Amino acid sequence: MSKQTIDKSYARRRDKKCIPLIPNTFPDEVEVVNHHINDMLTVPLPKAIHISTYSGTDVSTHRELCNNIIKDLYGLEVSKIVGDDLF
Repeated sequence: MSKQTIDKSYARRRDKKCIPLIPNTFPDEVEVVNHHINDMLTVPLPKAIHISTYSGTDVSTHRELCNNIIKDLYGLEVSKIVGDDLF
């Protein structure tokens, strides 16, 4: 990732609210990040899993992949929580 891409990514995140939908239930040994399921709500995911969904994807594909993982981990269907319009 270039520095410019990283700077744009951080700038986008500064504009987002961060309201946890559920608490972090992972053990302290697992590094966790809060994944935005939309521009406001977050769900904790292990960092290694979250990063694995970046490779060659745009934001909508990344969110779709993470949302499938969220369904497997938590049984939550993100589209039922935030609707089909994730952005």
